[in-house]
Amino acid sequence: QKAALRAITDRLIASGDFKFRRSAFSAEEPKVTLLAADGDIAVPFDIAVNSPAPLHNGALLTECGRLDARARALVLLTRRWARDRGICHAAKGHLSPYCWTLMAIYFLQVEGLLPPLRGFAA
Repeated sequence: QKAALRAITDRLIASGDFKFRRSAFSAEEPKVTLLAADGDIAVPFDIAVNSPAPLHNGALLTECGRLDARARALVLLTRRWARDRGICHAAKGHLSPYCWTLMAIYFLQVEGLLPPLRGFAA
């Protein structure tokens, strides 16, 4: 996984369209964060190889939005709030974005806005 990530990262950076932001090779599921620059706007994105976690996170967020549009909005707002305060970075000992997602979903379940997990689509 790490060798594939390094090769992909090197090729993307060499193209001149992307900039390196950070790597997390010591994490359980290694990933690299790059910036895609378009003029004055730089959009960060993660690259991972053979990692199911982003797919699970995306499916969970999609299902929350399907059940209640406010749920997806609250999850994204919660993650943004934590990131803006510098408390959303697992490598620094903070909770990961996925943990913030789960906490927001738990809150919505306790408030009765989302069903228990078994009520989610498979």
